[in-house]
Amino acid sequence: MITDEKQRQFWTVENLSQLSHERLEQVTRRLSNTLALTRILLGRCLLAIERSNFCADTGCHSAIHFARLIKVDKREAQDAMRIAGHLEELPLFARACEENKICWSNLRVVSRIVTPETEEAWLDLAVRLKPHRLARLVTGASRGDTPAEAALNLVEEVELRIRVSPEVSELWSRAVAVISRDNGGVVNPAEAFELILADFLGGQVEQLKVEAAQDLAAPPEALAVQAHVCPGDSKLQLAGRLRFNPATRQATAAQRRAVLRRDGYRCSCPGCPNRLWLDVHHVVFYCRGGPTVPENLIVVCSRCHKNIHQGILRVSGVAPHGLVWRDRRGREL
Repeated sequence: MITDEKQRQFWTVENLSQLSHERLEQVTRRLSNTLALTRILLGRCLLAIERSNFCADTGCHSAIHFARLIKVDKREAQDAMRIAGHLEELPLFARACEENKICWSNLRVVSRIVTPETEEAWLDLAVRLKPHRLARLVTGASRGDTPAEAALNLVEEVELRIRVSPEVSELWSRAVAVISRDNGGVVNPAEAFELILADFLGGQVEQLKVEAAQDLAAPPEALAVQAHVCPGDSKLQLAGRLRFNPATRQATAAQRRAVLRRDGYRCSCPGCPNRLWLDVHHVVFYCRGGPTVPENLIVVCSRCHKNIHQGILRVSGVAPHGLVWRDRRGREL
């Protein structure tokens, strides 16, 4: 943190440009390595939050949820927690990070494969190699491999880059999440891409097209379709086209899909990153007279849903844009 005018003047581009090349290099290198330490310390704080009762007082269901509330990117928070957790078993790497000897890029790449048994062998490379060279070596490595074993398993890969709209990006993120859920573990983007291509070539995409067409043309009789029960007491147009029976407790499958589309296939709670295990919840509980209509239905993940019914998290207002979220103390999220 820059707190006084002297420091502020030192860190201007104009002043930095006047430093000797040696001094400028020294400062830049030190800052680069400090990034790793800052993120590791953030990860340790988030781990402490996850392992304590901290979340119960903030309306959050996890450390990642809290990180999003304080404007930390989800991926950065996940990486910080993952690596900080790994370093609990890697004292040599932890010490090197605390001494600013390893850059963040190298630490992020190598932490996936290093174990206590191979820690010493990888440490020197993590300190010396440039990020692109270390990433290349790690490409063919599995967790527990030594550098020599990793070098024997190098795989030639082709890099694909595409530019898409924000909507398509959301669809891609959702697809990867669903594939991970269906496979019982995290599936990386390359694996997800391969599975999607296999499904497409196998003709399964046609069934998805049929289902989408059926949703768009859903008749009033859709109310009779098997429904999703809320436990406990372009997207907007589709929800509006379906007929909702305010008096029924249950939203039908077609109605649930419409609300999911409207809310972007993600938990509506501010900062919550969850896209899996989603429920449709009555803002005003059905048992308290809340109607089953789009403006009283929101998408929440199972963890936020549980927090709502336990009083840890509160939501009021009109969906989707007039909602107010508060924690158990009444503080707005």
